[in-house]
Amino acid sequence: MISTMRLDIDHADEYVRNTTTCAFSVIASVPGIPSLLLFLKVICRSKKSWQAHHTGIRFAQQITPILGCAVLPYLRNLVDYISHGVCQMSSIWTSAIALVRVEPYVRQDEQQKVETMTALGLAAFAEAAAPYGIESFDDMFKYLSVCIAAKVLRHP
Repeated sequence: MISTMRLDIDHADEYVRNTTTCAFSVIASVPGIPSLLLFLKVICRSKKSWQAHHTGIRFAQQITPILGCAVLPYLRNLVDYISHGVCQMSSIWTSAIALVRVEPYVRQDEQQKVETMTALGLAAFAEAAAPYGIESFDDMFKYLSVCIAAKVLRHP
């Protein structure tokens, strides 16, 4: 089933991509998250197109309402997979992030949709994990503070 739907991950039509992520979310609930973690990592870090990247983040986001607190054992991985979609980065801030020692993989997405979907995904993770699992977001908080500082300095 995954090999059949894999072709729709970077489809140009957003409706097709959304339907694909819904189907993947249902599939993830049957065998569980561990069986799809590697596949999710590959999609979320795809360099093929921003559509594939967006679809992977949406897939991660849509797993949480179905599984709820069952995502807790995998929360750190899920946050790690989608965290690089938070903000657009310049090379200056990429080196600043390297100094903070967070997230070695920094993606420069020019699509606002990817940033928005990442924020929604992180919010869904936090809601599903509440009141536990806050330590899974530690690296994300460091990364986010650097991104916010970069945006504030870029647009005074």
